[in-house]
Amino acid sequence: MTHPARRTPVVDCTALPASWAPYARRWPSRAGVVIFPTATGARGPDFLAQVNSAAFSGVVIATPTGQQQRQIYRFTNAREEQLLGAAFDGRYYVFSVTHSLNGWDDWTLHAYDTQEGKLTDLDAVRKVDGVPLPGPPQYPAVASGVAAWSSPRENGERLVLVRNLQTGQTTTLPATHVGGPVFFGDLLLYGESMAPGELTQLRAVDARTLQPTDIPAGLNDVRGPVNVVARGDRLVWSDQDYEALWTWRAGDAQPTVLANVGNLYVNEPAQAGDLVTWRGTAGIYVYDLRTGKAFKVTKDAAGVATTGDTIKISERASASKDPRTPMNTVVLNATTLPPLTGCR
Repeated sequence: MTHPARRTPVVDCTALPASWAPYARRWPSRAGVVIFPTATGARGPDFLAQVNSAAFSGVVIATPTGQQQRQIYRFTNAREEQLLGAAFDGRYYVFSVTHSLNGWDDWTLHAYDTQEGKLTDLDAVRKVDGVPLPGPPQYPAVASGVAAWSSPRENGERLVLVRNLQTGQTTTLPATHVGGPVFFGDLLLYGESMAPGELTQLRAVDARTLQPTDIPAGLNDVRGPVNVVARGDRLVWSDQDYEALWTWRAGDAQPTVLANVGNLYVNEPAQAGDLVTWRGTAGIYVYDLRTGKAFKVTKDAAGVATTGDTIKISERASASKDPRTPMNTVVLNATTLPPLTGCR
């Protein structure tokens, strides 16, 4: 898998395209409250969000209007802690919280059962002399009541841990130096390198038995994938330099490049319907698979949450860089949106 040389043109709309505006549900900011959507429910309109207000700072499950919020995790240090990665399988939210603004290495991982109303602590980064072990940002995966994540160890290895959220049983996969895992059909995929610093290759285990199995043939030559995400029969990911967005569909002979955006960067790609979203250095971006075009749809890179068919885009209500600045949020159903051809 070679790095593409040709840059992809990006249409800079700096705002939601006019053709999408009639389909957007807007969630206006409220004074003193900052809500940062992170993961949307796979079978419902609720989503996980970070809230910072005088009354409560922490993690909530909120309705699209934000009027109803269920508090599930309270920050102990609201100025330092952040909700980072989150996933939802229809019952369980699995999410990571970072505890320092200086980096993402100091994290804890939690699961919330929406049926039982129960919060479970899954894991926390190990520390040596009070210093967290380094590792990639903590973006967990969950499907059918099974959570998976990567966790660094003192010897420099990074392992994949898998927890059955109903039985509480945790399994450590026989892999080292791994990237974040992702569920893809009957498989649990993750990137593994043979030594620190080497490009990762995709590995697979059976999602039910957790036994090693072959990856699909079309993925054999993939090297260095980052932020791999799955939706139906399609995978998307960014390359090791975060400059190109790649995709592969079941049955394809090899992956293809959707967009090469260079130093605009591809962070946290996700899929909804025929759209791929990601966060770049200067804004939130959308690639429309129907038109083959990429668009910048915000002024800044505040936040985007894409799960199932739902896209939630957050933007600061003012130019202030203060993390407590209120957010404006729009909620979109990807299946109702017309193909993007321009900003109008």
